[in-house]
Amino acid sequence: MAAPASPATRAGGRCRRCASQDGPRCSAAVASISSPAAGPRRSCGADAAHLRRCGLRSSLAHITMRALRCSPAPRIWAASAPGLSPRSAAVLLRALLPRLVAIAVLAVGFQVLTIAVSLGSMDMADHDVEQAMASAWDPPLHPLFQGIAMLGGVEVTTIVLVALVIFIWRRGFVADALVFVAFLVAEVFEILYKSNLTHPRPPSSVSHADGPSISNLLEPATGLHNSFPSGHMMRTVFVYGLLAFVLRRLAPWPWLRNLAVPLAIVLIVVMAFDRLYLEVHWESDVLGGILLGAIALVSATVWLDRPQGAEN
Repeated sequence: MAAPASPATRAGGRCRRCASQDGPRCSAAVASISSPAAGPRRSCGADAAHLRRCGLRSSLAHITMRALRCSPAPRIWAASAPGLSPRSAAVLLRALLPRLVAIAVLAVGFQVLTIAVSLGSMDMADHDVEQAMASAWDPPLHPLFQGIAMLGGVEVTTIVLVALVIFIWRRGFVADALVFVAFLVAEVFEILYKSNLTHPRPPSSVSHADGPSISNLLEPATGLHNSFPSGHMMRTVFVYGLLAFVLRRLAPWPWLRNLAVPLAIVLIVVMAFDRLYLEVHWESDVLGGILLGAIALVSATVWLDRPQGAEN
């Protein structure tokens, strides 16, 4: 994670804590360990002494003091900076604990929902939502919702994820680029559930044509006629959620960092409504896709923020 600038180095390049003209020195010391593009470090000891003299106590300065050991190629995720002491690693692991708990809670929720679907406990709610969507159907809006559906299709989400992985890899963080494995695992689980859990899609007499996708063409050949969980929802939650996570950390523009997460949430909500409005999925399918995608997403963020002493 690329942390924001320290309070000591914000105002016009002047250091608020160490007199007037050392602001550039503070900025250089911080940049030397917070940016992969900062180049070779010089006078690590001098930079460390200056930061101590400034009295910086921000999270970035804390990581800076531990990472100023002239180790090459610092990691982009601040929580995983090289050279962390065992004590610091333990602190960071505790910081990740809420996410690990969230993964467990989401997994339990997904299994409970799966059992409810298999027992037919969700059928009444599914049909109630389907009837509400049927009464709200407006044919002129059909092309719009087909276009929205394409954003969660295999093609678009794969392109976005590949571009994101290449971006991370080109920044020099090869191990972090393995985050795509979480997506592959989620896809495998989607296929396994659709292959083994009998839960047919809404009948063609009520559903409307979905957005064009290669998965629709391959569905008859694969025999995957079941609909739980929704692949569109799983991919939307994971891919756009991960994109928002990375932009929130690395985007060079503050407005984009601030908008990344809200935009991802809006897109997820719109995609959920799209699945129901086109009546290509039941409500339970949408919930299942959200939970499965969230499990993969939170797992991916844990990987990116993992404490790591070794270099990528």
